[in-house]
Amino acid sequence: MALLDLATDVGDLHLQAWALGALACVHHIQGRLQQAADCYRQAIANARKRGDKVDHAIFQNNQGLMYLSYGRYQQAARLVSSALAAFREIRERVGEGKSLTILGEVRYRQGRYQEAAGHLRQAIAAAREVGDRALEGSALGTLGRTCNRQGRYDQAASYHQQALTISREIGLDDAEVLNGAGETLLVTGQPDQARACHTAALTLARQIGDPCQQAYALTGLGAISQQLAQHAQAADYHQQALALFTEIGDPGGQAEALNGAGEAWSAAGQPDQAGACHSRALTLTRQTGDRYQQARAHHGLAGSYHATGQPGWARQHRQHALDIYTHLGVPEAACMRTSPASMEQTPAGKA
Repeated sequence: MALLDLATDVGDLHLQAWALGALACVHHIQGRLQQAADCYRQAIANARKRGDKVDHAIFQNNQGLMYLSYGRYQQAARLVSSALAAFREIRERVGEGKSLTILGEVRYRQGRYQEAAGHLRQAIAAAREVGDRALEGSALGTLGRTCNRQGRYDQAASYHQQALTISREIGLDDAEVLNGAGETLLVTGQPDQARACHTAALTLARQIGDPCQQAYALTGLGAISQQLAQHAQAADYHQQALALFTEIGDPGGQAEALNGAGEAWSAAGQPDQAGACHSRALTLTRQTGDRYQQARAHHGLAGSYHATGQPGWARQHRQHALDIYTHLGVPEAACMRTSPASMEQTPAGKA
């Protein structure tokens, strides 16, 4: 705030814009969405007034990232798409790569995996062109998670390995990359290696004060425990993750943790508790537009209703899950079609 006051007093509009951007970051970290959004709008208006296209696009990217973290995917996509167009117009490849990486993450969260992969491959090309290894690693990690969701596990493992290699080469430990690698290792039948990745990510995220990646590490550890039939431990991990996601105001993460906890309670023979978790997850996903977690919630509710003797509701939710999974083109759709029993209960450890 002192920097902003100083910039205002001396009439330095450029400094004023960056002070507003810094203040927006503080509000974001402290969970004050409206105040952060107001600061970003002022910074963007400032850059527009000065005719500074680079600053304008940078602040749009940053505000888009903020909206992404709060589950406001459409607003995030709109801002970052505008920034991307601006960076392309002025041929600023670093900014373009960052916009593409953010947009890839947004489309991943929305279940638009082909679009996500396209954006991320373009981001990787831009990063390699300018030699930005950190940006390249970030885009590779998100592309790995996208391929994992699509069931392209060999490609996912390759992208995650490339991202990890870059992290080590540049001396920048990346909890997000470690968590992504852990997800792929688990679904390819390597729970011990997956646990090592998520545990390392959790330790690193705690050291640097990143509650978001702490929470994702905990959901990963919950999925591992679930796959190993350690249902009480799985539920505990997911509840810890839920508390963190709630604290930072991330509804997408909350839905993922709730679905994980619901699956653990279901496997432990507690369908009522499972149903409560999946119902809350379903409400959140309808707000954010996260179609994958929405399908996962429907699938979990199908199991809960089936277990409590309500076959009509079970069939309805199962069909909703199948329809969404089919539209997304994810492996869960084929599993549901070929294994009727799997339609009643989400496979353990699947995240």
